[in-house]
Amino acid sequence: MTGAGTEEHPAACSTQVALTFGVGTRATEIRKHLDTFLFDLTDFLRDNGCTLIGHIKGLLDAGDSGQLFFSITSFTDGIRYKGNIAGEIAEANLSLNTIVYGIRQASVENAIQERLKRLCAETGKR
Repeated sequence: MTGAGTEEHPAACSTQVALTFGVGTRATEIRKHLDTFLFDLTDFLRDNGCTLIGHIKGLLDAGDSGQLFFSITSFTDGIRYKGNIAGEIAEANLSLNTIVYGIRQASVENAIQERLKRLCAETGKR
């Protein structure tokens, strides 16, 4: 055991994934799925021993359809967004960086990957 992800040492994860959406997927629908992904992730973290969110932040880059930055820094403040995505989006790149305390690194990595698979399935990734 390295202690990574304990009270003294953060669990830090960085992930990037290319998303392909179903034909005619509206930006508002993608935003709802992103909200669900982030709320589900923070619920898992809280329910599995995370004591502090350093940050969960990322970027959804939809090319000509815009960029949406997001950030979470506590269990109570919710998601902060900056930027905008609009119209119909066929593809986007999602970058996610997470630093949290009180939970093991492997648990965080697994939770992110499981929720990314669900996000991809919900948004039509092929």
